Amino acid sequence: MKTCALFLLVTAYLESIVCQEQISTADWAAVTQTNPRVLVLFYDQSKPPSEDIQKLFSTYTAPTGFAGDLKVFQSTDTVLANSFGITEFPSVLFNRDNSPVPYDGDINDEELSDWLIQAQEVATKVLVDLTFEHQTQAITGGTTGDWLVVFYKDSCSSSLTTFETVAVRLKGKTNVAKVNIDENPKLVSRFSITKCPTTIFFRQGTMYRHEVDKYTVKILLSFVQACDKATENIALFIKKQLNGPNRKIILGVGGGIGGLLALIILVCCCRRSKSPTKEKTQ
Repeated sequence: MKTCALFLLVTAYLESIVCQEQISTADWAAVTQTNPRVLVLFYDQSKPPSEDIQKLFSTYTAPTGFAGDLKVFQSTDTVLANSFGITEFPSVLFNRDNSPVPYDGDINDEELSDWLIQAQEVATKVLVDLTFEHQTQAITGGTTGDWLVVFYKDSCSSSLTTFETVAVRLKGKTNVAKVNIDENPKLVSRFSITKCPTTIFFRQGTMYRHEVDKYTVKILLSFVQACDKATENIALFIKKQLNGPNRKIILGVGGGIGGLLALIILVCCCRRSKSPTKEKTQ
C-alpha cells in the first residue's frame, strides 16, 4: 500500500513538472506581447525530456547578468516549434521582443545560462542598398571584419531563426546579416541573386557563395569554418613561396599585376577628366 502511494506521489510530481507553464500556438501572441523575454522548452508529448531537463525547467530563473525578467514555459505544440525551424526534441527557444532564436547547445544550467547572456540582444544585422558597402566594406575586406549574409524574401524566411542562432554563436568573430531581396534590387543585381535563400560569406575581400535547400546551424558553421580554412591555406602557400626559391618570381608577378592595375586606374581617371560634359549627359 505504501509502495503504491509513493508511486502515485512520484508520478504526480513528474506530471506537474511536465505540465507546468504550458504554452501553445493559440496563446503565443498574447504571452509574448505581455512578456518580452520568454524561454520555452519544446518536447514531444510521447517522449518527455529527461528528469534532469524537467527539473531544470521547473525551477529555472534568469541567470546573473541577464537584463530584465525571464518567463519560462514548456510546450508540446510541434506546430509552434516547427514555425521556428525546430524539428528535433527536446529543444529550447528564446524569444526576445518577438525575435526568436533556437538554442543549439546542451540543455544544462551552465551552458544554457551562458548562452542566454550572449543571446539577450538580436545578433543578426540588417543590410540595405544604401549602407551595404559602408557597413561591410565587402570589396576591400577592410576593418569591419568578415560577413555572413543571407538574401531572403518574406516567402522564404523560415531559415532566419537558424541564422540568428549562428549569429549568436559567432558573436565577436563573424558578422551575420540579412538582406531582403524584394527591398534591395541593387544588391540583388550586384551579386546575381537568383535563388532564395542565398548565402554569401565575405572574408578578407573574397566572396564565397553557398546555396542549399535547407540551412541548419551545423551546415552554416561548417561553411564558415571551411572558408576560414581555405583563406588560411592560401595565405600559408603564399608565405611559403615568398620564403622559398620562387620568391623573386612571386614578387615580380605581384609587382606586374600591381603596375597593370595602377595603369588602368590612371587611364580611367584621364578619360573622365577630359570629358566631364559627356558623362553628365549619359
